[in-house]
Amino acid sequence: MRLLVKGGRRMADGGNHFHRPRCAHHFPLPLSPFPPRSGITLIEVLISMFVLLFGLMGVAAIFPVASHYILEGDKRDRSSGLAQLAFEELQARKILRPRLWYYGNSIAPPPNTNMLPLLNVAGGFVQPIPSPPVSAFGPGHAFVIDPLGAANAPIVPSAIYTYPTLDNDANPWVDNLQPAGFGFAGTTWPVRRMTLPQNGGPLDPRTAETIFRLRDDLSVEQPDAGDRPSIQRWAKADPNNTPNDPTDDQLLSRNYSGDYSWLATVVPTSSRALLGLQPAANIKDGFYEVTTVVFYKRDVVPSATIAGSTGSERLIAGEFLNESELAIYDANPSDNETIETALDGIKPTNWIAVMGVNQLTGAFMMKWYKVQAIDDENTPIATMGPATPATGMTGRYMMVQGPDWPKSSYTNLQVLFLPGAIDAYTRVMQVDVE
Repeated sequence: MRLLVKGGRRMADGGNHFHRPRCAHHFPLPLSPFPPRSGITLIEVLISMFVLLFGLMGVAAIFPVASHYILEGDKRDRSSGLAQLAFEELQARKILRPRLWYYGNSIAPPPNTNMLPLLNVAGGFVQPIPSPPVSAFGPGHAFVIDPLGAANAPIVPSAIYTYPTLDNDANPWVDNLQPAGFGFAGTTWPVRRMTLPQNGGPLDPRTAETIFRLRDDLSVEQPDAGDRPSIQRWAKADPNNTPNDPTDDQLLSRNYSGDYSWLATVVPTSSRALLGLQPAANIKDGFYEVTTVVFYKRDVVPSATIAGSTGSERLIAGEFLNESELAIYDANPSDNETIETALDGIKPTNWIAVMGVNQLTGAFMMKWYKVQAIDDENTPIATMGPATPATGMTGRYMMVQGPDWPKSSYTNLQVLFLPGAIDAYTRVMQVDVE
């Protein structure tokens, strides 16, 4: 019913009259179609808190994930830049000059030509260490410039001269180091660990750190008080021997974490290029695959896998199934290098090296690949090569990304796993043979 107000009276449409007081504050309130409410119930509060809790948990879960990806992105940026910067170091410091290369941890004095990777022992190779004879290791067909590893290597022949460090498995290749008929005369393993000269001897650990470890990742300390700024520490010298008085100390350099380091591999692309590493050959047109490999928190002490421990350098048999699928397996069950120990600490985005012999040219190959995926468990594999010791053996499949591998040489390979290898950059170039 619609109400009309006229002359201080409220009248209904039907003609009924209602008297009302004249006071202004007694005007009637508007009528509401909803019943009055007293407030929010407790169950509604609990439900709202429950929904809000799930939302806050979702937001909180974002922070550690974001922090992880920020750290990974920083690692990739640093490693990519360092891998290319390392080439500038190689050229500026004349590291790609074979006549300066030393066999790892060599103690023989110059001339350095006595420690060159000669093509054969009969060509004038002089052993720098009387025991064990270097002639037992031979000249080598690929070379790893690793002064950090060489300076920290224990005085064990396999740790000094070979790369990677080999345990008692001095012949990790099946068929007596002769994949499909190609052998390496006078060698037990064709990859050599090299270092650089310094004051008539090999590079010492401190100098090797200066060149082969990145010092840009400065370390800072966070004080206990949250409102205080971070502290940058310095490496100092105290010439007056007054440790309690830091005012006379000499500041040397800012402290750095040193999480990033690198090494370089040099692989001749032909037998002529291998011969060109000898200065007497005077071959200047040889080409080499030079790769700089960047590590994050590398264990610089070369070690092989032994019972009860996992080495910092591991080697295991493998073969390509196609251009991007690699199968690894344990071709020698009597050694300590199993699939599980080889893959310990290895994950997608790490880099590995595959080594073998080109079955058409006989040239030794060592190429670097980025791991895309790894199977979670061992499965029966259908290998294709004569190196397979038994039918129905188990192995592990991996997806890798990298350079093309010759299809004629898919089998009888060795795969090198190095924990912490996070980037690799390869150029085909000439070395300084002057």
